[in-house]
Amino acid sequence: MSSFTSIRAHQRALVALAALASTSFAHAQEVEKKWETMAAFGQPRNTESEVQDAIENIYASYQSGGPFKWHVARQIVAADKVLYDYQIQPEALQRTDWSYTFNFQQYPTEDALVAAIKAAYVSSPQCPATQVTPGTWTGIPGGGAGAGPDGSNTGEDTNHAVVVQSHDATAGTCAPTSATQYVQRTRTVKCPNTNIMAWRPDLDACGMDPIQEQSSAQLRTYSSSPLTNQCPVGNPCEPTTGNKSQPEPDLDYGWIQFIRYFQSMTSTAGGAFGQGWTHSHNLRLAIGTDPTTFPPDTQLMVGLIQADGSHGAFQAAGAAYEAVDG
Repeated sequence: MSSFTSIRAHQRALVALAALASTSFAHAQEVEKKWETMAAFGQPRNTESEVQDAIENIYASYQSGGPFKWHVARQIVAADKVLYDYQIQPEALQRTDWSYTFNFQQYPTEDALVAAIKAAYVSSPQCPATQVTPGTWTGIPGGGAGAGPDGSNTGEDTNHAVVVQSHDATAGTCAPTSATQYVQRTRTVKCPNTNIMAWRPDLDACGMDPIQEQSSAQLRTYSSSPLTNQCPVGNPCEPTTGNKSQPEPDLDYGWIQFIRYFQSMTSTAGGAFGQGWTHSHNLRLAIGTDPTTFPPDTQLMVGLIQADGSHGAFQAAGAAYEAVDG
């Protein structure tokens, strides 16, 4: 082959590669992963973080009642999209320490309370010191019994038993006198942000008020195309979307193993290791209806969140469901 012919063949190869690259780029554009939510007023977002920010901005004013965090509470998988229920992250109740009251004075601890009672009931110096036996604390009816959001007490009272020793100078003996002293204690029990959070027995924690949660379902839901790992290459990476996945084996004893998985283009409910992470024991069914439609869709969608965070949809086939991808 002449040098000129070789150069022309090389040029044709470059043109073919350029055309192939252009075709691949156009295909990548067609399947580009976008994120949608009503909170973005119909404008798709390029990343999950951006669509989450759009939702959080709607609720920014509620932060004045106390800071709160967000998380993906659950997912619903359909054949053409995955819906993410973005909710305020559950938080524990805030409980202050008890404040103790005796003779209209407050004390930070029960020991300080007992010391104050002993100082008020002083035994003769020749006799044994005053004894105080704490009573059993019970909720004050109408003043703290069951007043906490979870039914715990915010106000309690009791009677402490007091024994005072008096010295009889004639007999040279000490005589005990018994008495009782009424005391109270109070504390604050509340959710971190009462503007938008309430005690939720179903969560055993404070979460978004159920009424607000139900009424704002459309606004808090975002969606994107399903995440699949049908043809991973390289590190691995899904070439049609650019999603980067990463398995991290942590434990393998043969009979049991634990693997963390990272997906760059989605988060998984219950992942517990931060944005994009899930694990091999987080496989779950994703069942529900689409809250973003109006009127609300009543068709039940059934899907599966795989251990690696990828999505698989099912469709009704008579009385059963079959995987859409076969």
